[in-house]
Amino acid sequence: MERTMKCVLVVAMCSLASIARAATAFDVAVPAQTFTGSPFNFTITARNGAGVDSAYTGTVHVTSSDAGSPSFPFDYTFTPADAGTHTFSATFATSGSGFDTANQNVSARDLSNASANGSGVSTVKWNPSIVRGFTFQHPDPVTRTQPFNLTVYTRN
Repeated sequence: MERTMKCVLVVAMCSLASIARAATAFDVAVPAQTFTGSPFNFTITARNGAGVDSAYTGTVHVTSSDAGSPSFPFDYTFTPADAGTHTFSATFATSGSGFDTANQNVSARDLSNASANGSGVSTVKWNPSIVRGFTFQHPDPVTRTQPFNLTVYTRN
């Protein structure tokens, strides 16, 4: 009598790995109000589906709607020490015309994933301490003893 034995040996190896989610958006926190010519801080936080992306080490392109600001645009590469959040300093150069205020945006987007973006808005007020001169507008010619309108603009 012959006997045959069949054996099947199954070896399973498992490992647990953390899967980093890529940033899907950015929170851009700017002060609610700033002044022309005065430095302010703002913070960019990388976000993913689970919250703050503390492992984010991508590069963001940071821009502003203030075309006159020397602070923008720039690129920044997050480091592991940032843990997904970094604070920057900037200065707005442009408020509204005259003594008016204007809203200025600060925007961030990932250079490798343009759909990962975000922005914040600050109301920029005119700062009278940085007036560098005046410009006058009047009719030409002006007749002596006749009233006329004179408009004064500040230069900063």
